Amino acid sequence: MRSAVTLIFILTLALTGCSGMPGAETTPESPPAVVDETVTPGPPQEPEQASETAEQPEASSTPVPVVESPAEPTPEPEATSPTPQQSPSNPMGEIDPDDHAIGGYRELPSDRPLTRIAFGSCAREDRPQPIWDAVLAQEPQLFIFAGDNVYADTEDMNAMRAAYSELAARPGFRKLKAATPILATWDDHDYGVNDGGKHYAARAESQQVFLDFWGVPADSARREREGVYHSVIAGPVGQRTQIILLDTRYHRDDLELLPANMRRFGRYAEKDDPDATMLGDEQWEWLAEQLRKPAELRIIVSSIQVVAEEHGWERWAELPWQREKLFETIREARAERVIFLSGDRHHGELSVCHSLGDYPALDLTASGLNQAVRREIDERNHHRIGKPVTVNHLGMINIDWAQEDPIVRLRLIDEQQRNRLDHTINTRGLTFPETGDNTRQHEPHHQPPSDP
Repeated sequence: MRSAVTLIFILTLALTGCSGMPGAETTPESPPAVVDETVTPGPPQEPEQASETAEQPEASSTPVPVVESPAEPTPEPEATSPTPQQSPSNPMGEIDPDDHAIGGYRELPSDRPLTRIAFGSCAREDRPQPIWDAVLAQEPQLFIFAGDNVYADTEDMNAMRAAYSELAARPGFRKLKAATPILATWDDHDYGVNDGGKHYAARAESQQVFLDFWGVPADSARREREGVYHSVIAGPVGQRTQIILLDTRYHRDDLELLPANMRRFGRYAEKDDPDATMLGDEQWEWLAEQLRKPAELRIIVSSIQVVAEEHGWERWAELPWQREKLFETIREARAERVIFLSGDRHHGELSVCHSLGDYPALDLTASGLNQAVRREIDERNHHRIGKPVTVNHLGMINIDWAQEDPIVRLRLIDEQQRNRLDHTINTRGLTFPETGDNTRQHEPHHQPPSDP
């Protein structure tokens, strides 16, 4: 195991707040919660990638939990993906559910807490995927696919199935499938159309292919729902993690295009329309209900970024009224210890803003299982902590339940298992100060059921 030099400091987030609804007046804020940062350097980095590593902080004696980086395994060559097999009963190379359907039907533990969650997005099925060695080295108890899990971009469901079959044939993915429960939502390319929303003609058919591949039973209530959103709760009372996976595609209204001469940092403008929706009425009602279920830690997975608001690519800030509604829904439910996970951008970063009022919104973006830009970028994001990660990477969440307020370590890890971003957070800073921890009041005597 390589040696780990741990430099620890307390980072006070000197941030401006997230913008609210259009026309809202910006007011000064109190400082957000304290975030501890832990940086574990790996082997010497290549000169062309040096600018992508996290900045080194000042040392401090403040103790925080540290998870040592695992030893680097010898990479296994990635085999070439075969063409989906044809047979009389499977003439178009469609998914064999007995072989390829995975993840969704597996139960997460209710008797022991989640302590290791990996996630990622943006994985072209027709390109090598060496990242799975780094994922498996973390020994995750759960892997979350945050969207763009394949790049199908089609209304032809046989072509969609073939894309999933190619992913399923990847050796690294097959190892993950055998070792780890999987949860998934989609983004535009596995939904079926680039930047697509509710006008994608094959959305209902695409949903069924998605549910088939991820192993959702035929009699599941999710088969009747419009959209792939769902939620689970894992762990015993006092150590419960709720994972909410949103669908930002099925019901989303059209975005507003920028003029052609203003698209250097993206193609979309903020749309000042209070009636435009991101999730649709039914999903909004469902989300409010999920946030009222008791849990000690909540992870909300959005395929697009929640906190970043300056670039012009897809993000919640394109529909600012909906973004504010998301924050208000969390506030109204008094949902504490909420952390957002996102993808889509082909780079990774941690964005933090004080949009929730009493505690900051954290958005960890891991986007580039094999689709990272692999170059320096100048994408503006004044909520970003540190530098963007522009090499292929996974996201990792380690949860330490040894104390009343769980300690959460957020990392982005590259293919060589080096930590490119590493922040440790005391979740006491993600609670409402008026009431403290409302999740421990009136505890039920049984594990609440997960959303189907």
